[in-house]
Amino acid sequence: KSTFTCDGQEKVGGFTIKCHKVDGHGTITVKEAIAESCNDYMMHIGKLLGAKKFVQYQERFGFGTKTGIDLPNETRGLVYGTDMGSSTLATNSFGQNFTVNMIQMVSGFSSLINGGYYYEPRVVKQVVTSDNQLVKNYSKTLVKQTITKETSDYIKECLRSVVTDG
Repeated sequence: KSTFTCDGQEKVGGFTIKCHKVDGHGTITVKEAIAESCNDYMMHIGKLLGAKKFVQYQERFGFGTKTGIDLPNETRGLVYGTDMGSSTLATNSFGQNFTVNMIQMVSGFSSLINGGYYYEPRVVKQVVTSDNQLVKNYSKTLVKQTITKETSDYIKECLRSVVTDG
């Protein structure tokens, strides 16, 4: 429940990167930062994590790698490595300057709110004949746990505050 003071901008790597609230949000918690979409706070978190840990989190949530979904032509997306500069880390920390495909985003986000469980994404749940006879059933395949249940519960609380308080 640490706080950070958003003054509306950060000077990073020779650049001034602004928060959308030009005058700043003032002193806020991470929950408030998520609710208010505070870029300044996210840059602060990115700096605390560092590039190595940030990239590890991206990998944990499946960014930069194919998900293996049962669809053709999936892309990996474009993410930076641990050698990214400080301004790249700053903008990456609030979701800019890298790309993910929609399946990566949905899969990663789903693991945030379902207790931290990352499942293999699927388009097809089952195959049935025209007279509704089951031909094949595809069960859920747990790939990994991205975060703890406690962290997932807190993220859900923060996301709820986006709607109720943001």
